Amino acid sequence: MKTIHSMQNDNVSEIVTLRRWRQDYLRRAAGAFWRAIREISFRAERQRSRRLLLEMTDAQLRDIGVSRPDAAREARRTIWD
Repeated sequence: MKTIHSMQNDNVSEIVTLRRWRQDYLRRAAGAFWRAIREISFRAERQRSRRLLLEMTDAQLRDIGVSRPDAAREARRTIWD
């Protein structure tokens, strides 16, 4: 038979376990959130770079080894490509 003292210890143990679980969950959720933000930021920057290809002159494109049709095709790619 459990005593009041042992029941209190069980409750404290459960509370500590729940708090640790919640802290771990929030830490993982925050990490996933920031990874998603970094990924979206990376993809948006890549998309901006692709759009800049359209503003380049033929001479500039030739310098980097890209033809005008290739630049246009690259600029049309979606942010998720």
